[in-house]
Amino acid sequence: MKITITLHCPHLPDTTIHILTNGRQFANGNYAEKLKEVGGDNLLLGIPIHSDSSLIHDEITKIDNSFNETIIGLYNLAAFGISVELRIVINKLNYKRLPQFSDFIFKNLSFVSCVSFMAMEYTGFAVRNSQQVWIEPTEYVANLKEATLNLNDWQINSSLFNLPLCLLPQELHLFARKSISDWKNRYIDVCEKCILKKDCCGLFSTSKKIFEGLSTSKFHRLVYEFEVE
Repeated sequence: MKITITLHCPHLPDTTIHILTNGRQFANGNYAEKLKEVGGDNLLLGIPIHSDSSLIHDEITKIDNSFNETIIGLYNLAAFGISVELRIVINKLNYKRLPQFSDFIFKNLSFVSCVSFMAMEYTGFAVRNSQQVWIEPTEYVANLKEATLNLNDWQINSSLFNLPLCLLPQELHLFARKSISDWKNRYIDVCEKCILKKDCCGLFSTSKKIFEGLSTSKFHRLVYEFEVE
């Protein structure tokens, strides 16, 4: 077993190395140990977990037993002191259980460094399987609010990615990140006069559709009217 991490910035020895992985290989404790040996304390692994339900998680990954492998991998990584970011991409299959999911994280995975809730980008497989997985933020924002505030109450760091501020209640603005890279970020006409544009992630220019409710958002109307006055 061999793991190699190539560092291209030796003049930045304290730089965090953020690695995206499904985490399943770390169900082998030796693999997690080897990663620790080569990566030291500079690692942050972004690992997707799709639900507190093994059935939902495995349905999304299309791989039997992937939930159990991922959970074991997370515990092995924790045992070797490797930092983990849990990544939760919100979709039609998992959004109903977001509040229960937050409870599961608190009770079983409270050692993680952070939890990232992510809105889907409407492209690729999301388009191809839209009937099964696509859901508008307006349909899941109540569940997202409960889950996020739960984690905050339990002092588990959480962030919201790829969600325009106007689609979020104000209680969640603190957790929203301006997350979409400049090269694939865009704003529609209704965004131009919004006073929060500079703090908002906007939309994916690569998405085949925009989120519903942007132009009719009650909050969007409020900030627009405030600026005009």
